[in-house]
Amino acid sequence: MPGAPTGLLYPDDPGVPAGLIRTQTTAVAPRIGLAWDPTGSGRWLITSAYGIFYEPYYTGPGGPLQTPISAPPYLQTTQVNIPNFADPFNGNPPIQGEFSTPMTLLTLDPGLSLPYAQNWNLNIQRAFGGKLLFEIGFVGTNGTKLPRFIEGNPTIYVPGQSTEDNVNQRRLYSGCTLTQPDNSLYSENLLTNYLLLKITMATIQADGQIGWWCSITTSIK
Repeated sequence: MPGAPTGLLYPDDPGVPAGLIRTQTTAVAPRIGLAWDPTGSGRWLITSAYGIFYEPYYTGPGGPLQTPISAPPYLQTTQVNIPNFADPFNGNPPIQGEFSTPMTLLTLDPGLSLPYAQNWNLNIQRAFGGKLLFEIGFVGTNGTKLPRFIEGNPTIYVPGQSTEDNVNQRRLYSGCTLTQPDNSLYSENLLTNYLLLKITMATIQADGQIGWWCSITTSIK
């Protein structure tokens, strides 16, 4: 990008991939399911399944990757501290197509990987008579490498030396004049887990028959 300030990189700059995020060739998503009748009578059934599911990144408004459409100089978020509302830029308004500093930047972690979820379940079913079915089961999911925005240039707390007046001097990259004070970094540092117990009682229906179905679910974790 001609005219970009030093340190602000764009696709095709040295060391920057054209797609912003590296192609991940290790995103293997196996899935398996099992069903077993332990008695062979057709009244008991144990089922279980496991799978890995990846979530691709999206660009555009509302998508998790807005960097391609939110990058200066096309879109600039100028920072104004204690503005005079009659003249918020103190006589120096931003010039269209040029870089005004400091600015709020939306940037990417260079090592960003695809987020994924591991889903699994275990169920036991028992048929009573010819029309009643009871089921108890567990459903779980674990989210890994889930993305979120974090402060890309955080302030470091120094005991006994940290004041409001030296906030920018204590930032991780204190020499960066582009983004003081805000730099939003899209990173992959969230983990989630969920476990559910479900109990179901229902009638086994033949064609044209009316029946009922009742289920109770509760979160365990």
